Amino acid sequence: MYNIDCKCKYCDLPNAKALAESDQRRKEIVEFWGAILPPTMMSQDDHIAHLHALVNISKEGLWGYESSHFEWLASMYYRLGDQRNLKRWGEKARDAYKASDNGSGILRWELVLNGGPLIEPSYD
Repeated sequence: MYNIDCKCKYCDLPNAKALAESDQRRKEIVEFWGAILPPTMMSQDDHIAHLHALVNISKEGLWGYESSHFEWLASMYYRLGDQRNLKRWGEKARDAYKASDNGSGILRWELVLNGGPLIEPSYD
């Protein structure tokens, strides 16, 4: 379509099977949020789905997609009162927002990580 011959490790795949697997992972990443509930209605399956999505993002090198997943996981642990995992995922969310220069995301997680309340983003 664009007549580009990219040779990066994500595009220059060794065979048709690897290309099909990559295409499937990318499709799952893009379509993810249509099937997942917000953390206020969390389930174990959703938790696993977010971890799976993070694996796909890592395999595909699609940095920039991970912040919402980190945020969902941190929000879930906030609700569960699990401070150790809240800190782990909240720091990842904050750092991902720093990388994307998202001021409201940075401030939201700085507040929570310093003991403040969680102010929910809109999942609409």
